[in-house]
Amino acid sequence: MEQVKEDCEILIASDTMDKSHALGIMRIQHAMESSLLVLEHEKQTEINELNYQIRLLQNKSVDLCKLQEEVKAQKETQASMDETLKKVENLVETMFTTQAKYSEELMQLIKDFQTLQDDFLKTKTEFKHLLAHVSTMKKK
Repeated sequence: MEQVKEDCEILIASDTMDKSHALGIMRIQHAMESSLLVLEHEKQTEINELNYQIRLLQNKSVDLCKLQEEVKAQKETQASMDETLKKVENLVETMFTTQAKYSEELMQLIKDFQTLQDDFLKTKTEFKHLLAHVSTMKKK
């Protein structure tokens, strides 16, 4: 581009060049430089926009990595909670099994106690009858 500008300036400065043609060349040169500046500005604007888009994508990539880490952590937490829940379920099942066993044993103890109490009352009654009978025997 610089070479074209220098060539135009040489033509314009030349004594053989008609001044109206030189003015036309200057106008063309100015229009060309203006167009070039506009194109450079558009190019820089596009570069800036692309750089902005790249930064946005990088930020989204970082955010995505953070989300992936959070999802991984949540999955680990969920797995840990599932394991803990299974342990709790096993403990509850053991507790209910033990409770059922102790309930059966308690019911058997109650039955045995009732039988013992009945036997005691029967023996007490028999002892009273025996005492009454012995009492009546001494008097005779």
